[in-house]
Amino acid sequence: MSKPTITICIDYDLMPVVKELQSRRKFSAFIQDSLRQHKSIIEAESLEHERDKVEQELESLLAKRASIEKKLKDIVVEEAKAQSIDDLVIELRSLNNKKKDFEWLGDLPANKKPPQFHEWHNRRMQVFNTLKDMGFDFSKLKE
Repeated sequence: MSKPTITICIDYDLMPVVKELQSRRKFSAFIQDSLRQHKSIIEAESLEHERDKVEQELESLLAKRASIEKKLKDIVVEEAKAQSIDDLVIELRSLNNKKKDFEWLGDLPANKKPPQFHEWHNRRMQVFNTLKDMGFDFSKLKE
């Protein structure tokens, strides 16, 4: 069975020991024996390194997940806002169409107008102000 050749780095302070082992042709055997004796330690260190790498990837994925969830939430909120604006526009158009029903009141003082007029007017103003607060462009309402 052929054995692979590897290159290792040795600290300068260990060079005298390495030269001594090489001169006796025991360096390779020494390294192999050391690796066999410390196999479990080497495996443990390798597994710890792999675990740390997986933890870093997990943290990265969790951060990415949080970012995606935030974007998704923003999209859902924006869509709900758009739907709400659409619903309010429909309601405002409906309320505006009912204005004809109250034209017969003319210039009556506010305290003489019927409660239905006040309910209609207050709801219309409420919808108008809500749309205004949401930044609705009222030029689109004329379409």
